[in-house]
Amino acid sequence: MADTPPIESFDFAATEWESYEQFEAEFEWAVPEPFNTATAVCDHWASDSDRVALFYETPAGDAQTVTYRELQADSNRLANYLQGRGVTRGDRVAVTGAQKPAVLSALVATWKLGAIAVPMSRLLGTEGLAHRLEHSEAVVFVVDEGNVDAYRALPDEVTADVAPLTVDVADPRGTETDLLDAITGEPAVFEPAATHPEDVATIQYTSGTTGDPKGVALAHRVVLGQLPAYFFTHRNTVITPDEVVWVIAEWSWIGLYAHILPSLFYGIPVVAHPRERFDPRRVFELIEKYGVTYCRMTPTAVRMMMQFDDAESYDCSSIRQLGIGGEKSSQDVAAWVDEVFDGPVVNSAYGQTETLLVTGECAALGKTREGSNGVPVPCRTVAVLDPETLEERPSGELGELAVYYEGDVASFSRYWNDPEATAEKVRDGWLLTGDLATQDTDGFVWFHSRKDDVIICSGYRIGPTEIEDCLAAHPAVADAGVVGVPDETRGEIPKAFVVLAAGETPSDALRETLQTHVKDTLAKYEYPRELVFIEDLPKTTNGKLKRSRLRDL
Repeated sequence: MADTPPIESFDFAATEWESYEQFEAEFEWAVPEPFNTATAVCDHWASDSDRVALFYETPAGDAQTVTYRELQADSNRLANYLQGRGVTRGDRVAVTGAQKPAVLSALVATWKLGAIAVPMSRLLGTEGLAHRLEHSEAVVFVVDEGNVDAYRALPDEVTADVAPLTVDVADPRGTETDLLDAITGEPAVFEPAATHPEDVATIQYTSGTTGDPKGVALAHRVVLGQLPAYFFTHRNTVITPDEVVWVIAEWSWIGLYAHILPSLFYGIPVVAHPRERFDPRRVFELIEKYGVTYCRMTPTAVRMMMQFDDAESYDCSSIRQLGIGGEKSSQDVAAWVDEVFDGPVVNSAYGQTETLLVTGECAALGKTREGSNGVPVPCRTVAVLDPETLEERPSGELGELAVYYEGDVASFSRYWNDPEATAEKVRDGWLLTGDLATQDTDGFVWFHSRKDDVIICSGYRIGPTEIEDCLAAHPAVADAGVVGVPDETRGEIPKAFVVLAAGETPSDALRETLQTHVKDTLAKYEYPRELVFIEDLPKTTNGKLKRSRLRDL
């Protein structure tokens, strides 16, 4: 690397690692006090006026290069604007997940204030958006055209205390302020808050696998906690001056902390492209244009690219490593990737929002095993426990995958305003993932299934309870049950079994109406792609839904 990272102890590329065991033995956590995420991922690199932070390209093809110095200036202007409007340390600032320079500036500005960023997916419907705004008590919402319609449809009691700052909204309403107009004339100098590493920096909401989505509180230290995993698995122990990273998913998911912020920490340019739909041609075009060396996508995205018959027209030789996550990839996907991208490294991994990357492969250090999720990330303690007793299971025996929580730099602080859920997640010093796995004698972890009934569709983790409640709220529905069913393209899709209210008649039109209701209320990725009408739902004597019976159906 041309420059030294903000904290020398995390400059892993300066050492030639010979083994996983060497990494484990020689690395020691060194979390400084104070520590602010914004300084580490932005300001540190701003002294170099030419260093690129973002390669930004709009859906229309308009391109813009944003340097770290420009990112610093814009985030400082926004921090000054927000501070002048009363935003203070600890306040929550909701930010759209669109891949745009203004969005990154908003995140960085929020951290500089010592405030807390709350990423919001552009796919959220009114109910999903309302829950997050109310639960986090956000005072500002940086909203773009992808979120603005859902935001405007919210009742006044939800939006009354939320000041909207718009990004690329053609016609802001009277209560809305254009972000670029707002920061014009503001000073480009701002002293970041001296935050403690344990201060909360971000609240990322889960997909609501049980009940309402939970707010995962991530402290400023968490960006440091992800760095060993980023270097070990996502970079395969190599960081060179020509690196360019692109994560296909929007910046409201785990990829923000798993890939985007670590890349910026190391001064690596990130591609930003706010797409309305997945277009395989554009993926090939942008990889070629910007010389992307690492690209993160889901197997669903890869399968859609496999259907594109002009891949050979593009030069994708810059790709050295692909991250394919969110769901399992099949052998045909692996073979196609190997051929089209000329044999890139594909290290498998496992993680979740509450504790980021937990296990991963590293081909460079010989830590790969076909079908596994790799070994524990260096310097983190992972075990397979009995779900009831929390006693460690013998090698090869099924149990719940857990991460030792006390002092773990990469794990969440708590669920926001939900101590009961936190206590259920963290027990006897262990963070329980809720996923069942085995671990062999060499340390490799093998994911088997989920304890709960979460559905993974195109990489999105979807909670069936949330969809059931949404369907049941429709006047035409008496009851509903949802399970995941296999799908060749998306891995799994939600399938709904609906009991209609008295007087309602099953029809294709009603099926479409209910699907649209879920799509508009929750999120576009959560609607049941299959929906069947049923006379009665199978339930236990105390009224609990028997999902296993629905799967049998």
